[in-house]
Amino acid sequence: DDDSTGDDDTTGDDDTAGDDDSTGDDDSTGDDDSSGDDDSTGDDDNTPTDADGDGWTVHDGDCDDGDPATYPGAAELCDGLDNDCDGAPDWAEIDGDGDGLAPCAGDCNDSDPAAHPGANEQCNGLDDDCDGSPAPDEEDGDGDGWRICDGDCDDALYPTNPGASEACDGLDNDCDGAVPVEETTDLDGDGAPECDDCDDVDPTVFPGAAEDCSNGLDDDCDGAADDQDVDCACDTLEVYLGDLTVTNETQAEYFCDHFNAVYGGVTVSGQTLENLDGLDCLCEVQGDLLVEFTQVLTHANLPNLTVVGEDLNFRANDVLQEVRLPSLVEVGGVVHLGLSPFENPMFALGSFPNLSVVGGEFRTACSQCSDSVEIGALETVGGDLELKFLEMIALPLDRLESVGGNLDILHIDALTDLHLPTLATVGGNLYLHHCPNLETLTLPVLGSVGGRLFVQDTAIDGIDLSGVTGFSAISISTNPNLPALDMAHITELPEGLWLDELPSLIYLDCSGLEETGQLVLSGDLHLGGIIFDALEGIDGDLRLSDGMSTEVAFPALLSVGDDLELSVDVPIEELDAGTFPVLQSVGELHIESPSLTTLEFPSLDQVSGSLDFDVLGSLNSLSLPALQAVEGDLDLSCPALESLDLGTVESVGGDLDIVWTRLDDLAGFAGLQSVDGDIRIYCNEHVGLVEVEDFINGLSVGGWANSQGNGAEFWDPVLGCY
Repeated sequence: DDDSTGDDDTTGDDDTAGDDDSTGDDDSTGDDDSSGDDDSTGDDDNTPTDADGDGWTVHDGDCDDGDPATYPGAAELCDGLDNDCDGAPDWAEIDGDGDGLAPCAGDCNDSDPAAHPGANEQCNGLDDDCDGSPAPDEEDGDGDGWRICDGDCDDALYPTNPGASEACDGLDNDCDGAVPVEETTDLDGDGAPECDDCDDVDPTVFPGAAEDCSNGLDDDCDGAADDQDVDCACDTLEVYLGDLTVTNETQAEYFCDHFNAVYGGVTVSGQTLENLDGLDCLCEVQGDLLVEFTQVLTHANLPNLTVVGEDLNFRANDVLQEVRLPSLVEVGGVVHLGLSPFENPMFALGSFPNLSVVGGEFRTACSQCSDSVEIGALETVGGDLELKFLEMIALPLDRLESVGGNLDILHIDALTDLHLPTLATVGGNLYLHHCPNLETLTLPVLGSVGGRLFVQDTAIDGIDLSGVTGFSAISISTNPNLPALDMAHITELPEGLWLDELPSLIYLDCSGLEETGQLVLSGDLHLGGIIFDALEGIDGDLRLSDGMSTEVAFPALLSVGDDLELSVDVPIEELDAGTFPVLQSVGELHIESPSLTTLEFPSLDQVSGSLDFDVLGSLNSLSLPALQAVEGDLDLSCPALESLDLGTVESVGGDLDIVWTRLDDLAGFAGLQSVDGDIRIYCNEHVGLVEVEDFINGLSVGGWANSQGNGAEFWDPVLGCY
């Protein structure tokens, strides 16, 4: 020891650090530069290490340098980790329902913990074990609302199920294991069972027998005998030629004294007729039958009328309560029982139990119809079938086969079930609107809809579209109970697809959709993810709007004809390269989302309208590396934006706004040559005044250019720019 510290410089420790430079540790970090670790990072030099040997260091962006499968650009694995270091695992790696399996591991419904590979199938119509389809006994083949696993003993026959009533058909309709004895007994041997024969001890009396008009018997079991039976009353037609007007009882009685058919039109009106009993002889009208502007008419009962050649119209009848046409079979034109509830304000019952064919449209609006609109035999409507403002819990449409125009069922608040077991075609739109208690909709044989499917403001818990083709559009909204929607077989929707406010929807399959007019997803949609695998083109708008929290992907989408819009309050954080990997062109691109942090369109090269990034408080990275031109305005108002790549954009056809960003420079606009409109560059803290001026001076500008508040010298941490 030589100095005050006790150790001699040449032999060991001597200086204030305790170690001599020439032998070992000496400097302030404890390690000598020449022999080992000395600098602030622990190693003697400044070279970062690649601990896992994947070619990436922490300095380069490796977010886990202990895992060789994790680095920027790595393929995402199904491990719940951020393999590609983009800030989060893919949505498909997240187990959203806590059942131990994520979508990438085969969970086909990550909103339901009871659905996953290996789960037991339940009687719910869903694919619980994720094998690609529900169990066969979970199908509702006849559309009666009951599955085989629920106890449906004949799932090919509607309505045979445990909740059905027995019908006189020789079948076990209620699935109790037995056919009632009266359905199998025929005491008189006439071929009609006891339950259907009005006199089962007389073999000459049965449904379909010829009516004897003089024996006092109801031979055909239609409820009427002799001259009260339409077959007798209208056996011989006495024809009135021309148009007939009836305004009083005398005119009605005179007609029936001489005639029973009109080869022209019939108009009933006036202030004195209380009923139409005086016209009870009327069998046939070849023209229009119009009942209008009556003031005391309460009942319009025409028991023998079988055919109306043209229109049947009831309008502006102040106190009309019921219409009964029990023998009417066919109307050649339209049937109007009021186009609004105000045309026949007291109307409560329309009875057409045998009407099977309407050549035109059938429309009724009846706020008092709590009893019934009886159209149970209706098979064909040539025009629109519109039923609205009724007070009915069920609609008797069990025989309806085709509607040439629109099928509109509107504002029927009490309606709970709608069964259309024989409906095969709708030429126009199928429209269900504001039936808030409608829970069951069955369309087992519907094959073609020429227009839109529109379902709004209902409580429907299932829509089976598996056999339907030809939709021009599908719009389903404000249906709180709908759990699943399978549209995998639909390849084209020329007008569009709208889904909005469907909070219970946990399964959606649009995998076959290739082309659509518009696509709008909005409101309460909380699916684990939607992939439009085959969708290549959208002719109109693509809108992801308020409240839609579902991750989406469009792996095949090439073009959007009009706007691509992501609106305010959509809680999606990333639209990365995997969301729109091949999208090349859009009309306008409009993004307003406070949650979005990353936005990337790797293949987008054409925007024929404006490019608007507004209300993007969290957007940090924006990349459109292939974009060459923006034909409208380009607006960047992104206070968190740090990374920008618009390097190939050469021209902006409208205005250019760069406002409130955290960009370090304007290198992201390296290829920009011209702006046809105005330029506004405001309040960019890290972009200096000189750089802004040089940027503007390097462009061809069609309008005026203005800059203000750019650079740190014009920035206050509290007040912002000034």
